[in-house]
Amino acid sequence: MKNLFFLRHAKAEHATGGADIRRSLTKRGKNDALRMADFLTRLSPGFDHIFVSTAIRTRETIEAFLDQNPDLRSGTTYADLLYQFNASAYRMFIHEELSDDDNVVLLVGHNNAIEQLVTLLNGEDQNYLRVSTCTLVHFEFDVDSWKDIAGTTGKLKNYVKARSEKK
Repeated sequence: MKNLFFLRHAKAEHATGGADIRRSLTKRGKNDALRMADFLTRLSPGFDHIFVSTAIRTRETIEAFLDQNPDLRSGTTYADLLYQFNASAYRMFIHEELSDDDNVVLLVGHNNAIEQLVTLLNGEDQNYLRVSTCTLVHFEFDVDSWKDIAGTTGKLKNYVKARSEKK
């Protein structure tokens, strides 16, 4: 059994001519990241590994959770390959970079990649899953290898928006 969590980064500053990868969270984004950190800590899914895009906004999004759960820092990897915006790049990352020794994984990244991939994993006959900023989507897969994850092999378990998680 594999459990895959996707977390889209929290609300970031608008691009103002600087490098996109350096965009920071807004005040709202920081508040949402704290809400999501509290939710993830209460959920306590027992992550085997956390993979985070190297963008500043994804790092800032996960930081509050890692502050609350410092033992997970050693199992956190910052991956350039997640600074992508299409589903095929994320699917390739899952198939090629995730170890089958890990059963519960969190990917912290970007749209449109996350939105496209979770919609695909949710099945073609299901509703399109809108993944706004700081939204967590959790799928469970009855497979032994990450390479076996495809289209409709998963079951949607959680869909949580930080803005709905009141402190």
